[in-house]
Amino acid sequence: MSYSTPSQPAGWYHAQGDPPDTKRYWDGQAWQGEPQVMGAPPIPPPPGYAPAPNLADAGARIGARVIDWIVIGIINVVITLVLIGDAISAAFSTGVVDTPYWRTLLAGILGTLVLALYETLMVAYRGATLGKMALSLKIVNEDSSAVSLETAALRIAPYAALNLLGAIVTSSVLSGLIQTATFLFGLAGLIMLFTNARKQTPWDIIAKTLVVRR
Repeated sequence: MSYSTPSQPAGWYHAQGDPPDTKRYWDGQAWQGEPQVMGAPPIPPPPGYAPAPNLADAGARIGARVIDWIVIGIINVVITLVLIGDAISAAFSTGVVDTPYWRTLLAGILGTLVLALYETLMVAYRGATLGKMALSLKIVNEDSSAVSLETAALRIAPYAALNLLGAIVTSSVLSGLIQTATFLFGLAGLIMLFTNARKQTPWDIIAKTLVVRR
């Protein structure tokens, strides 16, 4: 049998283009090592190569993110109501929006802090956010080891930075640019869930992480 890109678990197969009567190790994603002559006893995996991780599918990751958005959204609603709830009520009554900048800024900073702490601490100490835990997913390093606090913080840092900038700027032009950048960043992640061989989003690539099934 000959396989150019076998849709099979990790193991030894004949790779197209290799000499006859040889096998090469397939880790579930790509060919590894040099072709080996077939024979008995069975050839063990090459040193240093572990089986390919059981990557989470795109649907599960999207579902987990929706759950996390709901959790973060509820917290942000509470923060918003506490800080600018009276201004919102007045706007409904008078039709005039008169919210002090410092309140809006503080709400944005606290919202970003909640997001950053939630993602960082949950991933570092539990290996997953509530959404990922609900769907039996886990975040690991590319070598399948547990994620450190620093890596977890690096993973959420780009989105948190965009979120914070959106809260700070007062220019409508800059605010629009930041919102566009945030949207494109998220869209890139969504597309890469379906196109990247290891289902790594931009934040996975930055932090060198994978999302796998538990």
